[in-house]
Amino acid sequence: MGVKVLARRNENTESLIRRFKRLCERSNVLKDHKKHSVYEKPSDRRKREKIAKKKNYRRYIKELNRSSAESIEDNFSF
Repeated sequence: MGVKVLARRNENTESLIRRFKRLCERSNVLKDHKKHSVYEKPSDRRKREKIAKKKNYRRYIKELNRSSAESIEDNFSF
């Protein structure tokens, strides 16, 4: 997937480059390139995904505990 930027009338090169960088950032071109630039073994990919799932689950539980603690505090008046 490529990003194409056409120069506007009376637009200088600095603003053109700035727009190009912004479009690349928004379309995740660099992230996609880094992802596919090096071969990742399927076992390594599964391991990375498993670690990410555990991290997300821990974050979910932590947020769940925090929200339940807040709701308990709301029910009691000190």
